[in-house]
Amino acid sequence: MPKPDQHRLTIRLTGDEYALIQKKAGEQALAAFVRDAVLDKAANKRKATRRIVPQDRAILAQVLAKLGTSPLILAFRAIATESASFERADRRHPVGERHG
Repeated sequence: MPKPDQHRLTIRLTGDEYALIQKKAGEQALAAFVRDAVLDKAANKRKATRRIVPQDRAILAQVLAKLGTSPLILAFRAIATESASFERADRRHPVGERHG
């Protein structure tokens, strides 16, 4: 959800328009490219975000694959299950509501 001082702009494009923007943007994120193109220097005041590069994705996939075969996966699964059950209980009994 955008922060109160932020606004979202949604536009519809044809397939050709979208492909042209993708081509012009190159490796830059489409939203950043359009923002830069429309706002010129004002857009450069925003924090840069780091995109995950393909090498990072490959390493991440290897780490996740090893984690999946590790005994630690059972501990992570137990934590996730426990967390989910707490979330369900919180929704049923919000703070400040009487149980009885």
